[in-house]
Amino acid sequence: MIVATGPVMADLLSLCLGAAVPLYIGELQQLHGETRARQIRRWAGVAGDAVAYRGDVLQYGGGRGEAADVFNQLARGLAVLAHAPGGVLFNGQHWCVEHRTGCPARSIADLSCRRDGFDTDDRPVTQITVKAAVL
Repeated sequence: MIVATGPVMADLLSLCLGAAVPLYIGELQQLHGETRARQIRRWAGVAGDAVAYRGDVLQYGGGRGEAADVFNQLARGLAVLAHAPGGVLFNGQHWCVEHRTGCPARSIADLSCRRDGFDTDDRPVTQITVKAAVL
C-alpha cells in the first residue's frame, strides 16, 4: 500500500475534491424542496461524524475502503457547505452555489462558483456551473 503524505497528499486531496465536490453539489441541485433539505441535513450529520471521528484515515490510511468512505463524506460535507451564504473555503479551494458580492472567488480574477438558472423558489435548474478558485 502506498500512502501519500505532506505536499503530495495535499495536492492529491485538492485534485480529488475539485472533481468530487461539484458532482455532489450537482446531485443536491437535482433534488427539490423538502427532499433537498432532508438530504442536506443527512449529509451534514454523516460528514461531520466521519471527518471528526475517522478523518485521520485520509492522512494515515485505514481498513479497506475506509479512506474512500471518509473522502466521500468530506466531499459531501463540502457540497453541503457550498450552499451556505458565501460558500466554503477548504484547502485553498472555494465552492459556492450562489455567487455573492463577498465571495472570495470574486477577488481572484472573478473565478466564480455559480449556478446558472438558480431561482429561489426551487424551480428546475437548467445548467450547473461550478468552478473552484484556488487561493
